[in-house]
Amino acid sequence: MLGMFINLYCALSYFAKILESMTDRGAGFAPFTTIHYLDYCFTCPLIVLDLLWNVEAPFKWTMTGLVLTCLGVAVASAAAPPPANFAWFGMGIFLFAGTYYMVVNLIMERLSFYIEVARDGNAKQSIKFLKAGCYIFFSVWLIYPLFWLLSGKAANLLSADMEHIITCVMDIFAKSAYGFALLYFRLYFDKKLEQSGIDVEGECVYLYLNACRERKYASVLKF
Repeated sequence: MLGMFINLYCALSYFAKILESMTDRGAGFAPFTTIHYLDYCFTCPLIVLDLLWNVEAPFKWTMTGLVLTCLGVAVASAAAPPPANFAWFGMGIFLFAGTYYMVVNLIMERLSFYIEVARDGNAKQSIKFLKAGCYIFFSVWLIYPLFWLLSGKAANLLSADMEHIITCVMDIFAKSAYGFALLYFRLYFDKKLEQSGIDVEGECVYLYLNACRERKYASVLKF
């Protein structure tokens, strides 16, 4: 799973930042330490791709590209001097809102799909791991714009040490905790479906027939 590479990259990024703080400037590898949010341009799109891939959602690469674009704007807002940084931030919020809405809608549809498929109680119980991962993922997303406004790039209400601590905590929840929750769901859900006697490969057929029945389109099926 991509989560392994995401966590490895985050570990390398923080290792570089620790080296930077303990040694001379530039010793921690500049791409990790001097360009704010640059490491996010690698990890965050991979997180989205990993999530959409595991829940078998459509438009995986489109959503991944949009997230990468949002992170590119975030890098620009962090690097640009005022007032250009606020202009980049405004553009970023506009792109972020649209991307967030589309990704959340896709995930909600897939959650409904899995709830519909998991007719057995044991299989339904496993969905809590997917929900936990999604709640963590999307909740932390909403904190980042507020964090930017409070940081030294805008209102300057947070010290540099506090910024590092908050960033580290959010990274742990959004990447590590989320990644493990998603991995556990993927392994546990398929196992429970098989134990419940549900044909995993027939999920789509079942959902399609159920949707047709609910929408009163069953008459188009000729049995």
